Amino acid sequence: MKKIIISSLLACISLGAMAVNFGVTAGLNATSIKYDDAKTRVGFNVGFKLNENIGTNGFIEESLLLSKKGYTLDNKATAEIFNSRLTIDGNDTDVDLYYLDLPVYAGYNFAITSNFSIAPKGGIYLSCGLFGDDGNDNNPFSECDVEVLGKKYDYNLKRFDMGLGLGVNFNLFHHFQISSGYNWGLYDFSSEDDSNSDFKTRHFYANFAYFF
Repeated sequence: MKKIIISSLLACISLGAMAVNFGVTAGLNATSIKYDDAKTRVGFNVGFKLNENIGTNGFIEESLLLSKKGYTLDNKATAEIFNSRLTIDGNDTDVDLYYLDLPVYAGYNFAITSNFSIAPKGGIYLSCGLFGDDGNDNNPFSECDVEVLGKKYDYNLKRFDMGLGLGVNFNLFHHFQISSGYNWGLYDFSSEDDSNSDFKTRHFYANFAYFF
């Protein structure tokens, strides 16, 4: 019996390995944070994608992406947070954040024709902050303090982020794929010293992929 079970598992692993499709992907992000005074900022993502078939129509999708995210901050509103009387020029601050993303989705393919299918998917993503620009040539992931009216504030952002995602793939001719989706960040990645913030990512993406 043990030999049968082991043989069956090895057979499943072999079949699963044969059903893995490898591809490259790139697209656009529209990212903001759950924060009243932040605006959406457009970025990009590029990387690799694996698609493993489960049964006839199910699949697991994994990607490794370099993603440019961020947000645009209203400087006047930021000054109000500190209850300051600073003179603000009215210009917004663009914050760029570069992440290494690992989204993992499970989904189901609905075949429309032999060369076209629609595949809704859902899952989680994990992100690790690599580097960025806070609008003043500083890396927001590095350790630095900002002084406002004689008081120091810690603006460091945590490198780790995670959340949930929903999306849909449009598969064309077995090699091409157009996908879009929306991710909800669940983790506050602002500094622990900033009690006024609730920095949670909101992230829309639209991608194109080619599978070899």
